[in-house]
Amino acid sequence: MSISWKAYVLFVGAVVANAWLVTSLSHIPALAAFAATLGGTLAGALGFQVLARVSAWAKQTSSAGGTVDKGPFAPHLMRVWSRSQVRHCDLTRDGRNIRKDAWLQLHHRFCVSLHLPSPASYNAVAEAIVDHLLTFPEVPIDDLMAREFRRILALRFDASDYWIIVACLNSSVTRHGLNTLEAKSILNQILPSEALG
Repeated sequence: MSISWKAYVLFVGAVVANAWLVTSLSHIPALAAFAATLGGTLAGALGFQVLARVSAWAKQTSSAGGTVDKGPFAPHLMRVWSRSQVRHCDLTRDGRNIRKDAWLQLHHRFCVSLHLPSPASYNAVAEAIVDHLLTFPEVPIDDLMAREFRRILALRFDASDYWIIVACLNSSVTRHGLNTLEAKSILNQILPSEALG
């Protein structure tokens, strides 16, 4: 299905005709109100058709082998669609937003680590990262999450704590058979920046 000129012309024409008709009948309030209601209904229906065509075009473009439409707004629509595909903020699993679940789990675990005595606090940070990799492996730590977790951990941990947490992390990762580089990459994202210097 292509996005044709006809849908745009009908939509814009209906809006213009409705505005002209309502203005022309302004000296008869009852007819003007009727024209505005009827014209608004028709323009709304045509607008819905335009949106339906845009949606169908986006599905066709995004599907394998879809042909790119040559309509008047195709380049703009393609840019909008491309931007929408760059990043998915919501990752779902069985209808649940697991990105939010991952954030809640890590946030709680990191807050708890601030109040534990020193040996246990290092293990708490390491175990939180390992639990994240075990429970939500498909949820990456993006810039927003990393910034928030870095702000929390900066209240307690600094450069002198970094290598102790790395040692705890290496031990836990090995015990669970996880990827050491992936776990350390998460640690590097969420520790205070001065710990990496």
